[in-house]
Amino acid sequence: MAPANHKQCSRLSLRIVVLCLLLPCMAVAAEMDDVKLLIRLQKFDDAVELLVPLAESGLAQAQYQLGSLYRMGTGVAKDHVAAVRWFEQAATQSHDKSQYNLGLMYLNGWGAETDRAQARHWLALAAGNGHRLAAKKLEQLQSKQEVSVEQLFHLLRKDDKQGLIGALNGGASANAVDQYERSLLMEAAGGGQGEMLQVLLARKADADHVDVLGDTALLMAVRSGHKQIVDSLVKAGANLNVQDINGNSALMLAVQLRHSGIASRLLSARPSLHLRNKAAESVTDIAEHRNMPQVMVELQRQGAPSLTLSGEQIRNLEQTADAISQYAGSIDAAGVNVAQWPPLMLAVWREKDELVALLIQRGADINFHDTEGNSPLRLAVRRGDVKIIDLLRGAGVVEQDAYPVEAPLLHLAVRSRDIDTVKRVLAMDIDLDVRDAQKLTALEVSINQNSLALAGLLLDAGFAVNALSENSRSPLMQATHGKSIEVLRLLIRKGARLNQVDATGNTALMLACREAWLAGVTELVYAGAERALRNQAGHTALSLAIISDQVGIVDQLLTTEATSGDRRYAGDTALMLAAGGGNVEILEKIIRLNPDIDAIDAAGNTALMWAVIAGRQSTASVLLAHGADRAMRNRNRDRAMDIAQRSGDVELIRVLKNVGLAARWF
Repeated sequence: MAPANHKQCSRLSLRIVVLCLLLPCMAVAAEMDDVKLLIRLQKFDDAVELLVPLAESGLAQAQYQLGSLYRMGTGVAKDHVAAVRWFEQAATQSHDKSQYNLGLMYLNGWGAETDRAQARHWLALAAGNGHRLAAKKLEQLQSKQEVSVEQLFHLLRKDDKQGLIGALNGGASANAVDQYERSLLMEAAGGGQGEMLQVLLARKADADHVDVLGDTALLMAVRSGHKQIVDSLVKAGANLNVQDINGNSALMLAVQLRHSGIASRLLSARPSLHLRNKAAESVTDIAEHRNMPQVMVELQRQGAPSLTLSGEQIRNLEQTADAISQYAGSIDAAGVNVAQWPPLMLAVWREKDELVALLIQRGADINFHDTEGNSPLRLAVRRGDVKIIDLLRGAGVVEQDAYPVEAPLLHLAVRSRDIDTVKRVLAMDIDLDVRDAQKLTALEVSINQNSLALAGLLLDAGFAVNALSENSRSPLMQATHGKSIEVLRLLIRKGARLNQVDATGNTALMLACREAWLAGVTELVYAGAERALRNQAGHTALSLAIISDQVGIVDQLLTTEATSGDRRYAGDTALMLAAGGGNVEILEKIIRLNPDIDAIDAAGNTALMWAVIAGRQSTASVLLAHGADRAMRNRNRDRAMDIAQRSGDVELIRVLKNVGLAARWF
């Protein structure tokens, strides 16, 4: 009987052990059932309270559910960055729904920078795990050749006409805009890319789209002096009378910049000649100040109003003071209510410094402001008229920015681009931290104008070199966006923080990589900018350069000892990104640094698998030539060949089969 009892005890012990092992799983399953019930009952706060500890313990199902709540903003504040983090943790455990959702987040740029290669990567894994929607989305990506806005601008800047046409044929919008609302057409117009502009116009790109700075494609073409582009836009019916942030029309800009050929072309299209800018100038005024007699003749021939005082009116200053007062009521006040101006305002506007001196002596109100905030001092500063500024200051003028004005006094001075005017305004009791209607400081305005002298003057006057803008960008980052190498060097000399990050975790070096600005990257690297930092999407400067297909920048970062083994949050290496990106030259540069060619990411994929997932035959061939192991399997037990066969890519299958020693494992 003893042996029988012993067996019974053994069975009982085994059952107890199994039960002990199952109890935690049963408890977790019960808690997840509770979560699902709470969600059905719309008790989301209670559901989140249960989910958080489960997700933090590593339970993929809980991580997926928590990521979904963060994505929708249900039970928690909407947070796409948090959603990506939870989806990614579950996705690395082969949770197909998380892989699918993570792919969508990367595809749409939700909580991470738009990354089509990452999107394809996670969608392919989800499809491999049997997720039907992921497989369908992959088919759509392959059939429509969807591209991100960033990729569209990249094609444009590379002058890749066929690439852009292919993207547009695949469903991309010809009216795509960047974060500053600048359209593809505006980018082409400003860069003088005639062929690319014609491609976009043929696809009904909006010629009158306005960005956050009030610019249109026509205004940008005029400012850059591209006559043929201007001609194309005029023929396409672009609005000739749109005014920029300073109130200047395309014709006004052409005359200001002395682009006589462009001015003639615009005049032939019959624009309005009665517009005024925010300095209350008409195009006639500007042509007179710029000494452009041929333009003046054409303006007069077309009936533009003449605002020049006659010689008889200015012969005697005493008589002129009275005459100019009567003259005010007859001025065409389009845009500015000039009719309400007293003689002093008109004298400043007409830059009659002797008359200004006389009127001040007579007791004119030097602190007058009209209903739009214009004053004698503001007009003089806007025009950069130092003589009149000195007369007004000598008379004790008091300038207040309490009126409803577009820009504070110092901003007006900076926009005049006259260093003596800026010096005079800085000598007044003004607030250096005040911002204009666009939330910019005067220093930021000078940087946007690429004005080295003014930026240096303002920094010497006390502007903080590391002050952050409304979007958390530093002056150094703004100089990088504007690609001003001299201003960039100035800011570095003045102690700019090289590794300051913006709201999305980007440094100036990362922005230079995104802007494809090799000179800026070189300057920042040799100044000591940290290359291993990651932004919120997990990108380093090197990974951004690889994704942007910038061979020169990649070469610069690699030769300055940026590591080719840097990994993003999902374990992606530079080698993997290059393999998925399809640029053979970049891939070979990285391979020359002897990285681990068979390193794996969080999903177990090698660089070869990345190339196969992205459909890159060229980079797959290079990796195989350098000994990439085709027999390796990812966490789904897939080899590179399995992925290629599932995608149906005949050429990739051929490449993988035709490498030597294939018979060893096929």
